[in-house]
Amino acid sequence: MSDNPRTSITVHGARHNNLKDIDVEFPLGSFTVVTGVSGSGKSSLAFDTLYAEGQRRYVESFSTYARQFMDRMDRPDVDRVEGVLPAVAIDQKNAIKSSRSTVGTVTELNDFLKVIYANSATLICCDVPVTRDTAESAWETVYKSSPDGKAVITFPIDASTPEGGEAAVEWLQSEGFKRAFDGEKAFPLEQVTPGEAFHVVADRVRLEKNRKSRCIEAIESAFEHGGGTAHVWTFGEGVDSSERFEFNERLICNLCGTRYGECTPNHFSFNSPLGACEECRGFGNTLSLDMDLVIPNRNLSIKEGAISVWESEKAEWERKRLYSYCRAQSIPLDRAYGDLPASVRSAIEEGDGDEWFGVRGWFKWLESKTYKMHVRVFLARHRAPVTCSSCGGARLKPVSLQYELGDYRIDELWRLSLTELQSFFDTLTLSPEHEEANKVVLKEIRDRLRYLVDVGVGYLTLNRSSKTLSGGEVQRVNLTTAIGSGLVNTLYVLDEPSVGLHPRDNE
Repeated sequence: MSDNPRTSITVHGARHNNLKDIDVEFPLGSFTVVTGVSGSGKSSLAFDTLYAEGQRRYVESFSTYARQFMDRMDRPDVDRVEGVLPAVAIDQKNAIKSSRSTVGTVTELNDFLKVIYANSATLICCDVPVTRDTAESAWETVYKSSPDGKAVITFPIDASTPEGGEAAVEWLQSEGFKRAFDGEKAFPLEQVTPGEAFHVVADRVRLEKNRKSRCIEAIESAFEHGGGTAHVWTFGEGVDSSERFEFNERLICNLCGTRYGECTPNHFSFNSPLGACEECRGFGNTLSLDMDLVIPNRNLSIKEGAISVWESEKAEWERKRLYSYCRAQSIPLDRAYGDLPASVRSAIEEGDGDEWFGVRGWFKWLESKTYKMHVRVFLARHRAPVTCSSCGGARLKPVSLQYELGDYRIDELWRLSLTELQSFFDTLTLSPEHEEANKVVLKEIRDRLRYLVDVGVGYLTLNRSSKTLSGGEVQRVNLTTAIGSGLVNTLYVLDEPSVGLHPRDNE
């Protein structure tokens, strides 16, 4: 083996397609441009030979079991290729057809956003932030309110039945608790009124700095035994009346009492059942009957066939029922449908009780026949996507849309242009602990946004559907993922990467 490091990739005897025993060297660590007229063999050399060999060798390094799940290219017609690296190819073809794929998912920015929202976003309920208390924060609050005063730390027990009350008392006594509290004085647990809620004393302490650890320990015990809720009753020096503080270890709105569960990154993903809107299943829109497709020409009268779906011979019964209904309601059959009063058009389309099923009622009945192929095709022709009425196109469940980061919900960030999003994250300030926890995530987000803006696609938004992108846009977006992955010693094969770029963006 030579001690000299390899400095190039060498191709010997490339004969793929119209290549004629080509020998060529590609220097490592630099850009190499392959040019030529159409049909000269550029793609045959770059993609079908160089990339195919690099990909084939990389795939063959996996086990037989793993290789069956991976796409493999045919072995190129070449004598040998020396020094080839694991290869990544990005062409201009937009092969994405899924409506779930967006710029955010392709660039993986959505994956980073959902992590930072799960870690650092603020839950908003009743227009106020909902925060989770800790024993430490509870101590700071009560000590600031009544330094050197006295405090009784309790937790609530809801014994709604006499039997439940007796069982609760027995359980509390077995846990070592002896006294209850009514807001003014403590008394033995045996004196608790059966069937009523009561407070159990976790500890009674003086609010002094040297007793901080004891107070925090008592609050933690109250959280544990009180289902996440603790109360601290403070008494100042020479004051008989108390001030009560309520702390919740869980996310509970103090105004409406709504309890919220634990938040995970998947709660901010429309590709996860945890986060996807239940009505549109994360697509942002639903397919609904489009009356403009059912009644394409409103200048025609009913008699002339304005309702086109009932003009075939097979719809003779529906057509006769429509005529009969119109005559009974004195609706003119020879008047342009668009000139009929709105109330009349609504009655024809929506139905009129038992007398007339309406156009929509007929389509609803037709949906019960979708086991027939031709019915499914017919319905598809007269449906169109409409914005989901539940999430408003945000794709997520309502609870996921209650979290805000810098006054923005995650769906609002998806709608910002990449340039605006870059500005937002460049100026975003988090608390020191959140900044440290999201250090890697923030770096990835900022680096990828900077690259996307630099290559001239700063006008795109993260919720832009991938299948609507042009070839050049697809290539630049895909490059973000490839470059953002931080791969080293990798061969990138790009198909005309400057296509669609303004000359100022080429560099």
